[in-house]
Amino acid sequence: MKINTMFAISLAMFGLSAASFLFMRVYESHMAALFAAGFGFAAMISMMVPGLQKILKGKTVKPKA
Repeated sequence: MKINTMFAISLAMFGLSAASFLFMRVYESHMAALFAAGFGFAAMISMMVPGLQKILKGKTVKPKA
């Protein structure tokens, strides 16, 4: 079973975001909050990249209206 590289990166970023969020809640750290937001944003971007690449290459199926 092949694991997509972007999926693995997205999963890692989401994990780091969740860990930073928990660290922020436990230790009331503002820096951890910034890291949580940054890692969360990176996770969202890495989830969107493969879909955007498919759209740009024209490999998506367009519904017939």
